[in-house]
Amino acid sequence: MTATGPGVSDLAEGDHVVLSWVAPCGQCRYCRAGREARCQVAATIVAPGGTMPDGTTRLSRHGETVYHYLGVSSFAEEAVVPASGAIKVRDDAPLEVIALVGCAVATGVGAVTNTAAVEPGAQVAVIGCGGVGLSVIQGARLAGAGRIVAMDLRPGKLALATALGATDVIDVSQADAVQALRDLIPDGADYAFDAIGLTSTTEQAIAMLGLGGAAVVVGLPPSGARASFEPLVLAEATPDS
Repeated sequence: MTATGPGVSDLAEGDHVVLSWVAPCGQCRYCRAGREARCQVAATIVAPGGTMPDGTTRLSRHGETVYHYLGVSSFAEEAVVPASGAIKVRDDAPLEVIALVGCAVATGVGAVTNTAAVEPGAQVAVIGCGGVGLSVIQGARLAGAGRIVAMDLRPGKLALATALGATDVIDVSQADAVQALRDLIPDGADYAFDAIGLTSTTEQAIAMLGLGGAAVVVGLPPSGARASFEPLVLAEATPDS
């Protein structure tokens, strides 16, 4: 933290902070109900507009307006963020490590523990082994999942997934993801996490589910994308049963 703006009292210059793209306003009905993750104002920040909560930006380049990516501008060397989106951490926390906490870890582990509430012994499929997908894998391991199947195109990522808790891996450049998953788990997954966000991977996640399973879309799809699936699959143990 290099500087604070007017009215900011809980942060100071030099503080180590984690930046979150969900910066709660504290005033909307969701924030008042203790559900800051659903903040209506924060949702406008992450929308395609790319502005601050008041609808304006703080950045420019040679007089041209620059918009804030997800309210964080994480690819910039310096950025202006809402105070509620800067969470103070220990001063000895290494910045290159805690940078992962603001998105990858909070998103991936949170999807497992908060959104899906994966229970011990569950069978979990994870599509995509980037920062978020690897965090999903670690969250599933922390939750005590019985089987964690990691899927990716790159062998190096699958090796890392194994080191971080995956019990099985599928190289989807060599095999159909859905069929390979069902070869490993004939009854289908209890939970399937799409950590990529393509329409194809979302459809695959749904097709991987067993009876009563839940698919969690963690990756952000392109604006306007539409996925399709056979609704009956959600009520069956396998698509062909």
